[in-house]
Amino acid sequence: MLLVTAVYLLVSFAFLSVVPLQRIASNTAFVAQFGEALFGSVGGKILSGCVLLSVLGGLMALTMAAPRVYYAMAKDGAFFSACGRLHPRFGTPANAVLLQTGLALLVLCFGAFDRILSFIIFSAICFLALSAASLFRLQERVRSWWFPVAPILFLLGCAAIDLIDPAA
Repeated sequence: MLLVTAVYLLVSFAFLSVVPLQRIASNTAFVAQFGEALFGSVGGKILSGCVLLSVLGGLMALTMAAPRVYYAMAKDGAFFSACGRLHPRFGTPANAVLLQTGLALLVLCFGAFDRILSFIIFSAICFLALSAASLFRLQERVRSWWFPVAPILFLLGCAAIDLIDPAA
Protein backbone atom coordinates (compact mmCIF):
# COMPACT_ATOMS: atom_id res chain seq x y z
CA MET A 1 0.00 0.00 0.00
CA LEU A 2 2.87 2.36 0.76
CA LEU A 3 4.38 1.64 -2.65
CA VAL A 4 1.12 2.42 -4.46
CA THR A 5 0.72 5.62 -2.42
CA ALA A 6 4.30 6.66 -3.22
CA VAL A 7 3.83 6.02 -6.95
CA TYR A 8 0.55 7.96 -6.94
CA LEU A 9 2.15 10.92 -5.18
CA LEU A 10 5.16 10.88 -7.54
CA VAL A 11 2.95 10.82 -10.63
CA SER A 12 0.80 13.64 -9.23
CA PHE A 13 3.92 15.67 -8.49
CA ALA A 14 5.17 15.02 -12.03
CA PHE A 15 1.86 16.24 -13.47
CA LEU A 16 2.04 19.43 -11.41
CA SER A 17 5.70 19.98 -12.29
CA VAL A 18 5.14 19.70 -16.04
CA VAL A 19 1.68 21.22 -16.55
CA PRO A 20 0.78 24.48 -14.74
CA LEU A 21 -2.04 24.22 -12.21
CA GLN A 22 -4.16 26.79 -14.09
CA ARG A 23 -4.18 24.63 -17.23
CA ILE A 24 -5.02 21.48 -15.25
CA ALA A 25 -7.92 23.18 -13.45
CA SER A 26 -9.40 24.48 -16.68
CA ASN A 27 -9.24 21.27 -18.71
CA THR A 28 -10.38 17.70 -18.07
CA ALA A 29 -7.75 16.31 -20.49
CA PHE A 30 -4.78 17.04 -18.24
CA VAL A 31 -3.17 13.64 -18.90
CA ALA A 32 -3.06 14.49 -22.62
CA GLN A 33 -1.53 17.86 -21.74
CA PHE A 34 1.10 16.08 -19.67
CA GLY A 35 1.91 13.71 -22.55
CA GLU A 36 2.12 16.60 -25.02
CA ALA A 37 4.41 18.57 -22.71
CA LEU A 38 6.80 15.61 -22.39
CA PHE A 39 6.62 13.87 -25.77
CA GLY A 40 4.75 16.13 -28.18
CA SER A 41 1.38 15.45 -29.80
CA VAL A 42 2.13 11.73 -30.16
CA GLY A 43 2.73 11.50 -26.40
CA GLY A 44 -0.59 13.20 -25.72
CA LYS A 45 -2.39 10.70 -27.91
CA ILE A 46 -0.60 7.74 -26.34
CA LEU A 47 -1.40 8.86 -22.79
CA SER A 48 -5.01 9.58 -23.79
CA GLY A 49 -5.18 6.02 -25.12
CA CYS A 50 -3.77 4.73 -21.82
CA VAL A 51 -6.49 6.61 -19.91
CA LEU A 52 -9.12 5.18 -22.24
CA LEU A 53 -7.81 1.64 -21.68
CA SER A 54 -7.80 2.21 -17.93
CA VAL A 55 -11.40 3.46 -17.96
CA LEU A 56 -12.49 0.53 -20.13
CA GLY A 57 -10.69 -1.91 -17.82
CA GLY A 58 -12.49 -0.47 -14.81
CA LEU A 59 -15.79 -0.60 -16.67
CA MET A 60 -15.24 -4.24 -17.59
CA ALA A 61 -14.34 -5.12 -13.99
CA LEU A 62 -17.54 -3.46 -12.73
CA THR A 63 -19.56 -5.15 -15.45
CA MET A 64 -18.31 -8.52 -14.23
CA ALA A 65 -18.31 -7.86 -10.47
CA ALA A 66 -21.48 -5.87 -9.76
CA PRO A 67 -23.99 -8.45 -11.06
CA ARG A 68 -22.35 -11.10 -8.89
CA VAL A 69 -22.81 -8.86 -5.86
CA TYR A 70 -26.49 -8.43 -6.76
CA TYR A 71 -26.75 -12.21 -7.17
CA ALA A 72 -25.15 -12.92 -3.77
CA MET A 73 -27.36 -10.34 -2.08
CA ALA A 74 -30.47 -11.84 -3.68
CA LYS A 75 -29.43 -15.32 -2.53
CA ASP A 76 -29.15 -13.96 1.02
CA GLY A 77 -32.59 -12.36 0.73
CA ALA A 78 -31.21 -8.81 0.81
CA PHE A 79 -32.05 -7.85 -2.80
CA PHE A 80 -34.61 -8.50 -5.53
CA SER A 81 -35.17 -12.25 -5.76
CA ALA A 82 -35.17 -12.11 -9.58
CA CYS A 83 -31.46 -11.23 -9.45
CA GLY A 84 -30.80 -14.48 -7.59
CA ARG A 85 -31.68 -16.71 -10.55
CA LEU A 86 -29.07 -18.11 -12.90
CA HIS A 87 -29.44 -18.39 -16.66
CA PRO A 88 -30.46 -22.01 -17.40
CA ARG A 89 -27.91 -22.52 -20.19
CA PHE A 90 -24.94 -20.34 -19.23
CA GLY A 91 -25.16 -20.43 -15.43
CA THR A 92 -24.70 -16.65 -15.16
CA PRO A 93 -26.80 -14.17 -13.18
CA ALA A 94 -28.48 -12.87 -16.34
CA ASN A 95 -31.13 -10.78 -14.54
CA ALA A 96 -28.45 -9.12 -12.43
CA VAL A 97 -26.42 -8.41 -15.59
CA LEU A 98 -29.51 -6.81 -17.16
CA LEU A 99 -30.04 -4.71 -14.03
CA GLN A 100 -26.41 -3.54 -14.09
CA THR A 101 -26.69 -2.72 -17.80
CA GLY A 102 -29.85 -0.71 -17.17
CA LEU A 103 -28.19 1.21 -14.34
CA ALA A 104 -25.17 1.95 -16.53
CA LEU A 105 -27.42 3.25 -19.30
CA LEU A 106 -29.27 5.40 -16.77
CA VAL A 107 -25.97 6.95 -15.63
CA LEU A 108 -25.19 7.79 -19.27
CA CYS A 109 -28.27 10.01 -19.28
CA PHE A 110 -26.54 12.37 -16.83
CA GLY A 111 -24.63 13.94 -19.69
CA ALA A 112 -20.98 14.92 -19.94
CA PHE A 113 -18.14 12.74 -18.74
CA ASP A 114 -17.17 15.04 -15.87
CA ARG A 115 -20.74 15.04 -14.52
CA ILE A 116 -20.93 11.25 -14.77
CA LEU A 117 -17.56 10.90 -13.06
CA SER A 118 -18.61 13.26 -10.25
CA PHE A 119 -21.84 11.31 -9.75
CA ILE A 120 -20.03 7.98 -9.62
CA ILE A 121 -17.26 9.22 -7.32
CA PHE A 122 -19.78 10.82 -4.96
CA SER A 123 -21.84 7.65 -4.66
CA ALA A 124 -18.77 5.40 -4.44
CA ILE A 125 -17.40 7.44 -1.55
CA CYS A 126 -20.78 7.37 0.19
CA PHE A 127 -20.90 3.58 -0.03
CA LEU A 128 -17.27 3.23 1.07
CA ALA A 129 -18.15 5.35 4.10
CA LEU A 130 -21.16 3.14 4.82
CA SER A 131 -18.92 0.07 4.62
CA ALA A 132 -16.48 1.58 7.13
CA ALA A 133 -19.33 2.71 9.38
CA SER A 134 -20.62 -0.87 9.49
CA LEU A 135 -17.57 -1.72 11.63
CA PHE A 136 -19.33 0.05 14.50
CA ARG A 137 -22.42 -2.15 14.08
CA LEU A 138 -20.75 -5.57 14.14
CA GLN A 139 -22.08 -7.95 16.76
CA GLU A 140 -18.56 -9.04 17.57
CA ARG A 141 -16.55 -6.00 18.66
CA VAL A 142 -13.46 -5.16 16.59
CA ARG A 143 -10.37 -5.73 18.73
CA SER A 144 -7.42 -4.11 17.05
CA TRP A 145 -4.93 -1.34 17.76
CA TRP A 146 -6.31 0.79 14.92
CA PHE A 147 -9.96 0.68 16.02
CA PRO A 148 -11.83 3.10 16.30
CA VAL A 149 -9.34 5.76 15.15
CA ALA A 150 -8.82 4.45 11.58
CA PRO A 151 -12.50 4.16 10.64
CA ILE A 152 -13.27 7.56 12.17
CA LEU A 153 -10.45 9.18 10.17
CA PHE A 154 -11.66 7.38 7.04
CA LEU A 155 -15.22 8.60 7.59
CA LEU A 156 -14.02 12.17 8.12
CA GLY A 157 -11.98 11.94 4.90
CA CYS A 158 -14.99 10.63 2.98
CA ALA A 159 -17.15 13.44 4.33
CA ALA A 160 -14.53 16.04 3.41
CA ILE A 161 -14.23 14.72 -0.15
CA ASP A 162 -17.98 14.56 -0.71
CA LEU A 163 -18.61 17.99 0.85
CA ILE A 164 -15.70 19.75 -0.88
CA ASP A 165 -16.39 18.50 -4.43
CA PRO A 166 -18.58 21.23 -5.94
CA ALA A 167 -19.71 19.00 -8.81
CA ALA A 168 -21.03 16.26 -6.54
